[in-house]
Amino acid sequence: MSEDMDGRADSFEVAVSLHEAGRLREAIEAYQGILDVEGEDAALLELLGAAMAAVQDHESALRQLDRSIELDPESPTARLQRGMVLERLGRFQEATSDYRVSTGLAPESVTSWERLGSVLAATGDLEEARSVLSRAIAKEPANPRLLLARADVAMRLGRLAEAEQDASSLSSLCADLPAAMMLRARVMACRGRSAEAIEVARRAFESSNRSAESRMTLAMALTTSREMRNACEAIAILREAGADDLPERHRERMIALAEVEAGLLSSATERLKRCLEASPDDPQALCTLASVHRMNGQVTEALAFIRTAIGLDPHAPGVRMELGRVLLERGDADGAIRVFEEEIHLGRAELATWFGLAEAYKLRGMLLRAVEATSKAISFYPHEPDLHATRGMLLHDVARHEEGMAETRRAAYLDGASRGAISSHLLGLQYSDDLDEESIRREHEVLGRVLRGTEVRPQTPKDPNRRLRIGLVSADLKIHSVAWFLRPLLRAMDRERVSTIAYSNTSGVDPVTDSIREACAEWREIRGRRDEDVDGMIRDDRIDVLVDLGGHTGDNRLELFRRRPAPVQVSWLGYPNTTGIPEIDWRIVDATTDPPPSDRFASESLIRIEPPFLCFDTTVEQVQLLPLPCREPVFGSFNNTAKLSRRCLALWTRVLMAVPESILVLKSRGFEDPEFRDAMTSRFGELGVAPERLQLRGFSRERSSHHSAYADIDIALDTFPYHGTTTTCEALWN
Repeated sequence: MSEDMDGRADSFEVAVSLHEAGRLREAIEAYQGILDVEGEDAALLELLGAAMAAVQDHESALRQLDRSIELDPESPTARLQRGMVLERLGRFQEATSDYRVSTGLAPESVTSWERLGSVLAATGDLEEARSVLSRAIAKEPANPRLLLARADVAMRLGRLAEAEQDASSLSSLCADLPAAMMLRARVMACRGRSAEAIEVARRAFESSNRSAESRMTLAMALTTSREMRNACEAIAILREAGADDLPERHRERMIALAEVEAGLLSSATERLKRCLEASPDDPQALCTLASVHRMNGQVTEALAFIRTAIGLDPHAPGVRMELGRVLLERGDADGAIRVFEEEIHLGRAELATWFGLAEAYKLRGMLLRAVEATSKAISFYPHEPDLHATRGMLLHDVARHEEGMAETRRAAYLDGASRGAISSHLLGLQYSDDLDEESIRREHEVLGRVLRGTEVRPQTPKDPNRRLRIGLVSADLKIHSVAWFLRPLLRAMDRERVSTIAYSNTSGVDPVTDSIREACAEWREIRGRRDEDVDGMIRDDRIDVLVDLGGHTGDNRLELFRRRPAPVQVSWLGYPNTTGIPEIDWRIVDATTDPPPSDRFASESLIRIEPPFLCFDTTVEQVQLLPLPCREPVFGSFNNTAKLSRRCLALWTRVLMAVPESILVLKSRGFEDPEFRDAMTSRFGELGVAPERLQLRGFSRERSSHHSAYADIDIALDTFPYHGTTTTCEALWN
């Protein structure tokens, strides 16, 4: 009897040894041999089922595990093993049930909690998955696999701070582990730290022998940097991947996203359509397609795509952020604010969320809220140039110019300063009371040369008698001040002698856009297109004179001019100072705006035409003016609040004091913000102006109602040192 027992024990030990050594087929035969002799045993059936699962014989494994659980329903390990088999078969609900039973029977089992968290994450129950994984980590805080899993769930929830904390813990445990580096890279990319993300992702790519996951991580880091050259590198890296490395659907979707960032919108659109034909319910592809339509000004289509994506998976990366962007483009500031505030409240904010919230607040006229949002964002991203630039321009908008100047200067001279950060600082110089013309010129020339671009002179056309081809580059071909001065010129253009080609970097379209398009001989959409592509487009169009209409205002394309795509390059209309761009040859002005001594303050040569150098569009009906009533006059200015400098307010105060019963009416979008109205009222109060002598009015949505407001003032006041242009002409017309 003893010898028989010893023999059975030896057979069992041999079977287990074979199992542990990975000799699974032999182990299966050994387990079956014991069962044939000894009959059914719950523990043996469990081991047999585990071995069968390891050789991918899942159906047979399930049969053995089912019987094991019938014999011993209180076995936590059998429940765990069966849950793992069910999970591999995609039967997630049944797997979840087994894992829950296993954790209940053996709450100390970290593996059971880990598997439960994994299957919950796979089924989209992210909140519970995070909670379950946290219980497992409490038992094994130094388990890299658990930290990775929880960080991945946090990323999917958009809780970047939590993901970054897990990434930091993981790095302290095993900094050179490729999975740890990939996690850090993904977190950094989402947090807006692109340069660090790319560096770490490159290390992970090489140390993992260019694995599929590391390839995707590097491509993602390059793409989210929002730099064209990086996006192009991402496309090349993804195209190098074979079918065995990356599933085609994922590769094609990532290539499309990189193409969007590279400005290859047509190619991205076709690629995404193919992705959706193969997989119509792919929320990531739908989200990227929404981005493409938004960038093309097709807001209605973009909104439909992004809402479909959210309906499929509200936690899919980027879908809520894209919804906010689409709502902004649609002009729905309140809707965008709700989206961005919710993301922040839920701990899902990334760098772009703060930019979006600040932009939405500004669109809504809530300027001080926008300043507050950028201040909070800077506490998380202190070295992000564009954040400092955005905050600086918002401070200018609320007439806090010294603070605004300090922020934009910091932004412009930080490492990695963008075109937008540099231009914001140069634009902000126009509002300063304290800078002389020489200082302003010097900063324009220094920073103008920082903007990237390699000059390649085009061939001068051989036929001097051909029709002159003039290119207009602008982001403001819509309801905008630039349009009120451009349209009269286009209407008066001699089309027999001149062809006008518009290169529109405009976001959104409106009836004014349509009218400008009709007045041009040709129209090119360049928003989202790479400088090198637009450069080629202009050269192919054989442009003789290329005109910049924006200077350093928003969404400009001045780096394009540094490439010299046209033989003659000119700045006109949209900017009141030198551009500092050495490749811009001329600036069109008149003797009033730029009297002869001002030549030395321009990097361009000044062409002075007969004043005025622009012509105001008077297609709006004039206000019916009534005789002046017998009362003290009403002074007014409808200028942008950013032009309200310290000296300007002091002078206007002297005007009001000189006419004791007079009133000052100020009208601008910023005065829709009650907090800003109160702040400006207090500022005038410090100067001695009583609140009842001020009327601070907000934005008029219709141009006609804006013009009709001029009937309420008797004498228009101009701002300085940044004078009015559109508002001055409006006041003169009305």
